[in-house]
Amino acid sequence: ELTLAFFNGEYGVYMVEYIHFFFSRGGHIWKKVLPHVVPSDNYPNGWLYFWDLLWLILVIHVTVREIMELVPRLYKHGYYRSHHALREYFCNPWNIVDWITIVVALTIIILWGIYCNMVGTVNSQLKDFSALDLGDPAYIDLLDTFYTTLDETVNFGSDFQFLLACYTFVIMLRLFKAFSAQPRLAVVTRTLSQSYTDLYHFLVVFLAIFMSYAVMGQLLFGQDLTEFSSPRQALLTCFQIMIGEFDWEALSDDTGPWMAFIWLGTYMGIIVLIMLNMLLAIVMDTYAE
Repeated sequence: ELTLAFFNGEYGVYMVEYIHFFFSRGGHIWKKVLPHVVPSDNYPNGWLYFWDLLWLILVIHVTVREIMELVPRLYKHGYYRSHHALREYFCNPWNIVDWITIVVALTIIILWGIYCNMVGTVNSQLKDFSALDLGDPAYIDLLDTFYTTLDETVNFGSDFQFLLACYTFVIMLRLFKAFSAQPRLAVVTRTLSQSYTDLYHFLVVFLAIFMSYAVMGQLLFGQDLTEFSSPRQALLTCFQIMIGEFDWEALSDDTGPWMAFIWLGTYMGIIVLIMLNMLLAIVMDTYAE
């Protein structure tokens, strides 16, 4: 792995390039370049403060509303029967979604403060370079510290972005809560909830077949094709093939057209033509009811 760090003063961003080299057992070498960008100023204009403040007010509103809904239940049941109130309250899955939203939002607020502080540390260390000479031992020490801090900031920022993606998913679930209040919009949520059992058993069969084809793909093509070089890559490639994206020339050149045709043809027939249509039939049958 190689790591390169840059600073673009025109746009005010730090850029870190991670270059990974993969060595397969067949002797092939693949490289993967992962660029990461860290802004030196998280609030380049005042409007960003406004939107963050508005979001914070909404989070406080949801928190206060949930507390006001929960506290009267606790008082009603008393101290010794408070667990009955909590069980009754959290039996509603939408209340669980609301509290997950609150907890994740509070976590985002704390981590955002930590991230801004880390970016500020990187900025201050970059300014300290101007006061040192290139051959100064303190310059080398500061350079090591700078690279370490920047690498930690980049990794922290990547984890923080993943948390934001999870938070967006939770917000999507709260939209389904709003949809349930309107009969027409609630059709989707009712269909998914009523077909849950059938979907669960379908998923067990589907994953068994899907993962079997991923393993077969890695054994057949993994020695020469980077798309099947690891179990993770094989699973991702099988998913892409399922939605119609594949390179027939690469598959046929690796193991021969007949072997590639047998693997790809049976995969498309079982997974795409049969399993996916069964999934559609399960959902549509529940929707019709």
